[in-house]
Amino acid sequence: MREARQRQGISLAEVEQATHISRQYLEALEREDWQACPGEFYARAFLRTYASYLGLDPAELLPARGAAEWEKESAATRCPGRGRRRVRINVLRLVIVLLLLLLVPGLLLFWLLSGR
Repeated sequence: MREARQRQGISLAEVEQATHISRQYLEALEREDWQACPGEFYARAFLRTYASYLGLDPAELLPARGAAEWEKESAATRCPGRGRRRVRINVLRLVIVLLLLLLVPGLLLFWLLSGR
C-alpha cells in the first residue's frame, strides 16, 4: 500500500484526514504490522478503507494475510480465564439469590410462629 500511495503522490497526512484512520495504524498497515492494530476487526476495516481510498481492491489484500494469521492474532489477544471468572461470579450470584429465597421465608415463618 505504501508503494501505491507514493505512486499517487499522497501523503500519510492526507490519507489520515480522508479516511479518519490514525497515522500510527496507517503506518502499521503499510509495514504489515498487524499486532499494532487494535484487533482483527479494526485491522480488516482499516485495510479495506485504506485500500479503497488508494483505488486498490481490498479483496486482493485481505486474503494475502490468510485466515490462519487472523485467527492466531485473535487467540493471542484474548484474555485467558476471563470466561471462567464470569462463571464464578454468576455462580456466586446464584448462591446468594438462593440463600435469600430460603432465608427470607424462613425468617418470616419463624416470626409468625413465635408471635403466637
